[in-house]
Amino acid sequence: MSTTSNPFWPSSCPNDLMYGRSRGAPPPLRARDGSRHAGPDTGEVAARGARPGRGVNSALHDTIAGAAGLDALRPMFESGDLEPPVNVFARPLSAAVETYRDLAAGAPGKFVLVPEA
Repeated sequence: MSTTSNPFWPSSCPNDLMYGRSRGAPPPLRARDGSRHAGPDTGEVAARGARPGRGVNSALHDTIAGAAGLDALRPMFESGDLEPPVNVFARPLSAAVETYRDLAAGAPGKFVLVPEA
């Protein structure tokens, strides 16, 4: 995995996790100083059907690559170099279809689908 030299991310942050296997919108994480990565041109992002600054596209990664990327990010969150996103909501897995519809309609925040016991 290559790493980034972007000043808004720690140098050890994997590019493949941030941008996927192809060019994509970077996640809207903030650096310690509160600065934010501007991301690609909004028109370019819209032309690809993506929304700017909306996070990592997990569809670009298999579970093994995703786990490796999360392992690489963990120490950065634990040290405070990266701050976790805000407005994260848990929804039951049974509400997945409704959740994806809400996201497509522009619902604010991030959603985590949680398996039911």
